[in-house]
Amino acid sequence: MVEYQPSAGIDGVSAVHAAAPVVIEVSDAGLGAEVAAIVEGIEGARVAMPGASIEARGGDRRVLVRSPDEISDPLRLFFEGAWAVVPAADLRSQPDTLRDAVAAVARGVSPLLMDIACEPHAVDTLMKRLAAGGGRATARVTTSPLTVKETEILSRIARGQTSRHIADDLGFQLQTVKNRVTSIMNKTGTRSRSHAAALAQANGWIAGPLEETA
Repeated sequence: MVEYQPSAGIDGVSAVHAAAPVVIEVSDAGLGAEVAAIVEGIEGARVAMPGASIEARGGDRRVLVRSPDEISDPLRLFFEGAWAVVPAADLRSQPDTLRDAVAAVARGVSPLLMDIACEPHAVDTLMKRLAAGGGRATARVTTSPLTVKETEILSRIARGQTSRHIADDLGFQLQTVKNRVTSIMNKTGTRSRSHAAALAQANGWIAGPLEETA
């Protein structure tokens, strides 16, 4: 995962050196100034107003500020290229929600995907669409935090293999596989095997299924 370093920002607030530019898209023009004030001091973050054109930069990552009725289908928003969605109602009561989302997206983490991965039905739909080639290039990052062996194990998890099956196939002790899975979840900040597999597929860290070993 891409690292970022905080530095002194506006009024003592830490600024984030973005690993990739982040565009905050606001659906209500009346929220523009408020959003701009919240993300002031975050390097690489820009605010896009409704209907306004904004110069595209390579690798732009989108954070959406939307009303609740506009975020009823997070999976659709994810496949349309959103990395995070922040309810407009949270701007005043929880402004750090937007700052935290932008900081996470800047370093290559998709809060929207993390939320999706907590819903079993959504994970199943996501995995099927990714397997069918329905992923989105904008969700991919170039650097994986995983080792070669961890990537192989996670690829097998994405295929539905159990830890015992993986251990038998790779000639590992079962505990070794379990330790590797724990390491994978720690590195990716995920809560389960399926969560880690969904995140890795969306980011391009694992692709199609591995060939069966003899």
